[in-house]
Amino acid sequence: MEFSVFAPHVPRVELIGSWSDNPTPMEKDEGGEWRTSVDLTNGTHRFRFRLPSLSPFMNGETVEITDPRARIVDEWVGDASVIIVEGGRDVTTAPDFAWQHDDVPLPQDHELVIYELHVAEFGWKDDAPGTFADVVDRLDYLRDLGINAIELMPLTVFPGDKSWGYNVRHPFAIESTYGGPGDLKRLVDESHGRGIRVIMDLVLNHAESESPLTKIDFYYWFRDPFEGERTWGPKFDYTRFDNVYNVLPARKFAHEIAAYWISEYHLDGYRLDATDVLDNFDFVREVRNIANDRSGGKPVYIVAEQLPEDPAIAGPDGPADGAWHQRFEHAVIAVLCEDPDGTASRLVDALQPATAGYTVPELAVNYVESHDEQTLMYRLAQKAIFGGEAFNKHRLAASLLFTAVGIPML
Repeated sequence: MEFSVFAPHVPRVELIGSWSDNPTPMEKDEGGEWRTSVDLTNGTHRFRFRLPSLSPFMNGETVEITDPRARIVDEWVGDASVIIVEGGRDVTTAPDFAWQHDDVPLPQDHELVIYELHVAEFGWKDDAPGTFADVVDRLDYLRDLGINAIELMPLTVFPGDKSWGYNVRHPFAIESTYGGPGDLKRLVDESHGRGIRVIMDLVLNHAESESPLTKIDFYYWFRDPFEGERTWGPKFDYTRFDNVYNVLPARKFAHEIAAYWISEYHLDGYRLDATDVLDNFDFVREVRNIANDRSGGKPVYIVAEQLPEDPAIAGPDGPADGAWHQRFEHAVIAVLCEDPDGTASRLVDALQPATAGYTVPELAVNYVESHDEQTLMYRLAQKAIFGGEAFNKHRLAASLLFTAVGIPML
């Protein structure tokens, strides 16, 4: 089995594995990738990389890190990287999964009816957080409801037991409480069998503070936030160029992430988190191009959370295929909750994305609720609107959502 890690400027790297008490020295190739190969028996093995940190806050300390590209992480054994070997092959990501529905026709972008869901919450079962298998059990409900795309909130490993997933520590590894690689592949395949596309929420703006890259060489991949800039963790530096190895390190890493999930799990698109904070249309376009290159010819949908809104991100020359239309949500909620600024003219204006500058109006993704807002019923209750009146307002919100120009998202 070959092991590798991109850490071009550290002076040495060793592989530490559960299969041996002795570390294995690694050698650096011309591209800055440290490599070694090890004979492994069948079974599950855990490993880390040992190297002297170049991050200033580590003071030259030698650290043992999780593989930044680990596909499974054992959170119970210090976030150890995991590799599974069977028959002399790496089977960590269930490579022999039998895809049954790759050829099923799927809806085009302008036909989408999206359901945003959190695996643990949506699949909740028997007083326990949901798994991929639990979501599969409810796919018929979604299909019968009229859903033809599910947007999965982030699936990658996060610290602790509960999270929305936006504090990404290991961007190539599935959160173990949801299931394993084979379970996610089954969810995607079963969704496709019902004509449902699967979009994954992808966080590329920032990482979690204990991400392995922060311990290798912090300022090689990250930068300090600008004054007044919103941040939720170490901020990727997509402008940093390494003229020794002729590479933009953070972009190289992000490109690998974007290519991996589409090609390995046959996903149908990404919802890109916080693109306004990314503030880099060229980078978003690169992600879309990579996703399309790896999709095997299937349609790929890239939707941007561009808030505050900039319709240019989803225009004819824009880098994304759709954008969250927050103005719709604000206008509908203001009217239904009887806020002073909830005027009919504002609502009518918001029902037509073209008035906000969307030159391709159907690319606007309308919603009344998302993970970032309280539910409509809660907000009505805060305004002392209850019972039948609240339910009627909720029905009106649904009617507006499903008939307005654009793509509806529940």
